[in-house]
Amino acid sequence: MLPSGLSSNASEAQRQASSFASSLSQSARSIITGQEPEEADPLDSCFPEVSYETRLYGFIGCAISGFCVSLLGTVFLSFGMVASFAILYSVGNLIAMLSTMFLVGFKKQIKSMCDPTRIIATVVFLAALCLTLVVAIKKENVFFVILFIIIQWLAGAWYMASYVPFARDAIKSCCKSGVGV
Repeated sequence: MLPSGLSSNASEAQRQASSFASSLSQSARSIITGQEPEEADPLDSCFPEVSYETRLYGFIGCAISGFCVSLLGTVFLSFGMVASFAILYSVGNLIAMLSTMFLVGFKKQIKSMCDPTRIIATVVFLAALCLTLVVAIKKENVFFVILFIIIQWLAGAWYMASYVPFARDAIKSCCKSGVGV
């Protein structure tokens, strides 16, 4: 007779035993390392484990694609096509910014973007991106489109500088010396 928690079906019992062993293994690992066990992420099935080389190729490809799409958008601006410029430039910036998910993973990238040191830059970047698109599509006002593109660029640079030790301090120092403060 099986314990009350297990099914009489042999495959179900095997699955439960495997699940229990996995849980026990994670618990032991967390006790030994002193870290909390990671929860199963539903996004893991969407983003399977790949080699570092493949992730590096994905990062490089995505970053170059983002740059090329943004550059194509700039060509459209020279022909006076403000909406096309804004859409392509913004999408290119977004692709380039999200290219790092190939290196660190989707979930970790989102957590990183919401980190207290990066949340303001993330929100400003995404808000400027949205405002760029709205102004370009609804008003086609070149001045505001370019203003929001500059804000996108500055927020993206500030976000990326947060990954380099002391980069933000160096940027602040350069700005203060340039202003004469």
